[in-house]
Amino acid sequence: QDVSMGRGIRSNDGHDKTSGPSIGDLNQDGYMDIVQCDHARNPVRVFYGSASGQFRPTLTFVSRGDRHGTAIGDIDGNNKLDIVLAVGGAQGIRPSNPRVELTVRNGSLVPGQDLLGRPLRGVAVRLFDIDKDG
Repeated sequence: QDVSMGRGIRSNDGHDKTSGPSIGDLNQDGYMDIVQCDHARNPVRVFYGSASGQFRPTLTFVSRGDRHGTAIGDIDGNNKLDIVLAVGGAQGIRPSNPRVELTVRNGSLVPGQDLLGRPLRGVAVRLFDIDKDG
């Protein structure tokens, strides 16, 4: 049974494909938040969790675009979760750089920066500590 609408998690317009959501406590309030990206028409959104189980009004960021997935982890070592986005490439015609959105003290996000410096056709994101440096 789909309970998302009743909990405050709304799809954008019914015409887009949601892909690669991630869950983590972005604003460090003790409740899980959901990061959702849509394939083409709609921006990436964060649904903030609450004690009631409802999700508060969302944070919308990043212009519309070819977004395929998200991952959450502390990229910059400030003990705050950041968001990494897989950015598609218009079926390989216009590859783009993966992006990272950095979380600041109040849970808001600093506008993204490109990762790797090399255009790719992103489909999914996974984070892990390859060199085990934390």
